[in-house]
Amino acid sequence: MKPLFRKLGWVTLVGMAGVYVYILSTGPRGIPALMEKRRQITAIEDRNASLSRENESQRERIQRLRDDPEELQLEVMKRLKKQRRGTRDFYTEEVRPSPAR
Repeated sequence: MKPLFRKLGWVTLVGMAGVYVYILSTGPRGIPALMEKRRQITAIEDRNASLSRENESQRERIQRLRDDPEELQLEVMKRLKKQRRGTRDFYTEEVRPSPAR
């Protein structure tokens, strides 16, 4: 009789472990949710790296404008669409090609 109860105990234990693993792998906190969180983390890290590069680029541009008054003046004139006396500047609108269908 004892060996029967031992076998039944082991079968029950393995069955409960199987149910636990199944719930862990398919539940709202399971493996698919974990993979989605990792994908989100990777996307946020990529965005953060992109913003850091953009931030550094803007810092370098600001430093160039601080160091070179001529470049600053050209930038201001370009943004305000003004020109110096005796010079001619031509501004054209950017034309983007229509997407191919």
